[in-house]
Amino acid sequence: MTKLFCALLLMAYLFTINGLKEHEWNMGLKKRDNLQKFDSAAKEFASGGKTLFTYLTEGFENVYSLSESPQNVSFQCFNDTAKILVDLENKEDYAEKFFDAEAKIPPGILEGQTAWTGDYQECLSIKSYRTKNAHNSHQFAGKYFTVSYKKRLFLGICMPNSCDKNNVQELLGTVVPTADISGVYTTDRNKIDTSTIMAFVVLSIILAIVIIGTAVDYFETMYNKHLQESKINGYTQIDEQLSENTGLLADKKGYDKSTFRGTLLKVLQSFSIFNNTRKLMSTETANGPLACLNGLRVISMWWVIQGHTYGFTTLVLKNPLFVYSTVIPRFSFQAILNGTYSVDTFFFLSGLLVCYLALKELSERGRINWFYYILHRYWRLTPVYAICLMFFTTIYRLLVSGPFHWVALDPDGPLYHAVEQCRNYWWSNLLYINNLYPNYGQDGCFAWAWYLANDMQFYIALSPWVIILLHRYRKRGIAFCLFLIVSSIASKCIVADYYEMNQQGQVTKHTDEKWAKSDPLYTKPYARWSVYIVGMLTGYFLHYTKCQMRMNKLVTWLGWALSIAMGMSVIYGLYYYNSHPGTVMGKTGTLFYLSCARTTWAVALAWLVIACATGHGGWINNILKWKFWAPMGRLTYTAYLIHPMILFGYYLNLLSPLEYTDITMVYMFIGNLILSYAGAYIVSMAFEAPMMNLEKLILGKSK
Repeated sequence: MTKLFCALLLMAYLFTINGLKEHEWNMGLKKRDNLQKFDSAAKEFASGGKTLFTYLTEGFENVYSLSESPQNVSFQCFNDTAKILVDLENKEDYAEKFFDAEAKIPPGILEGQTAWTGDYQECLSIKSYRTKNAHNSHQFAGKYFTVSYKKRLFLGICMPNSCDKNNVQELLGTVVPTADISGVYTTDRNKIDTSTIMAFVVLSIILAIVIIGTAVDYFETMYNKHLQESKINGYTQIDEQLSENTGLLADKKGYDKSTFRGTLLKVLQSFSIFNNTRKLMSTETANGPLACLNGLRVISMWWVIQGHTYGFTTLVLKNPLFVYSTVIPRFSFQAILNGTYSVDTFFFLSGLLVCYLALKELSERGRINWFYYILHRYWRLTPVYAICLMFFTTIYRLLVSGPFHWVALDPDGPLYHAVEQCRNYWWSNLLYINNLYPNYGQDGCFAWAWYLANDMQFYIALSPWVIILLHRYRKRGIAFCLFLIVSSIASKCIVADYYEMNQQGQVTKHTDEKWAKSDPLYTKPYARWSVYIVGMLTGYFLHYTKCQMRMNKLVTWLGWALSIAMGMSVIYGLYYYNSHPGTVMGKTGTLFYLSCARTTWAVALAWLVIACATGHGGWINNILKWKFWAPMGRLTYTAYLIHPMILFGYYLNLLSPLEYTDITMVYMFIGNLILSYAGAYIVSMAFEAPMMNLEKLILGKSK
């Protein structure tokens, strides 16, 4: 089953992504019709009661003599295949394994099982041997291929490793109508090229620095502890014996020992796991009026991972039609289906903090260093981002193996192009324009980084103007913010109307336009800046009021009621249409929902933060400001960067399709969550935290 989804839904995901986009599940809803159409292809293939190997055997008997190689098939491939067929007739063990390893007709094809994988591991374990009936002395092993049948079924077949995919397609094309074989894909592993070697070298160097920095920090800490204990006990000899060669470094060139040694120690300690873990686990920032943002940030990240856990399984599901017909219509599932709004939460938080902190600095210092303002952001995001991008482009695909291997490694596979885009257009990611270039953001590299591109664009192009206006000309600043919000809503309405989008945001008109294929209402700046600006207005309000506001109980309860109502209307507003397939929202309602839903979500969040920050959050604020969230919140960025690789690494290494059950998904979500944060900790300690420490050290801001 998984092949159709691996080819179609996986490609759709990696080219669009982040918080379980509506596009993923909604495209799945659209594919429901295609899955139902696949029944004809499945039934037609299954009705013969044969496998590809059976067709191949009959073809050899009826078309070829075993000494005559067909055109465009290598002599060795043909001879090895012929040997298998002869030995299969004589029930040789290795030959029977070739037949046993190929895909058979599985149960559940009417539930959308479009990939029949066979036994990948058995295929690769096969080794031929010389037999008396087939005198070919050449020894060969099994090699796994995936055959696309009528573009709807994906069938695993085991062939000799002397064959390539062109040989297999030619052989099958002589025994099965050529038009029925849409393509053949192989699982050849990519060779380690120069770029991959360089990636290993870079990571090894960084790892060595981390080890050295950790060791230096440990011994320096122990030395200082011993020195302090000596002073407490009244000993001074250790101080008197200090010389130029005392300590970790010798000062033999006449440098100012204290400055040189202290600076070098700080540089090395910037990479110390001990030092960075202490900072990570600190809960000092868990106090204050904005402590609730820690909980909001972490819960939203968990929502993203949960959404992707469910959304990515559509690539490998054994029973997708069951999910579309039974699971998606559930009322309880709407929060997962609309996990995309978790991304809007991050846009809101980003705008809030940028405005609040900038206005605070303007109030205290009277000015902002705009060069440092931009440099700090770029330095904060880019080094660890570049490392993850390098890893994904080079080393990551070496970690994929199995029946779905071809999706990422075969040049004709849907993910292969995405990885190649990283090799050619990595610079567009590091310039944060990947949501617009190349191809208007379509087929982008590291596709879930569209969020980073938007956030950086808002940070550089929008927020300085908003901050200056709000600080100097309050009314004009508020008016400018309202203009931006209205322009975003209007832009989305115009785009949705032009493309005649349905309530799920799917383009139904002008579908061949490049802009239409690039998620015009998801990854583009005009689709998101209203949420960012609402966050900035919230930050301005909290700064202006100093997080102090009196409200009577009636106003408080009314605010919470409206906030909850707006949030519920956004998350559950399409429940009727999701639970009644085939029903379509009217044009007016569709345009209203598509253009206003994200802004409405941001307004609901604005009340939540204002209420919590001003002391009207009650038990909700107590939960969100729990000190546990502070360390977890510091891992949010790296968890965001790596969690799709964690999830894809699992799904693409599966040996057989995954059958959906609620308990299975719960276990998978918990596992994905833990592994994502474990990986985030490693990436943060090795790359993110050291860069933050070096920034403070270089710019003279270290404490």
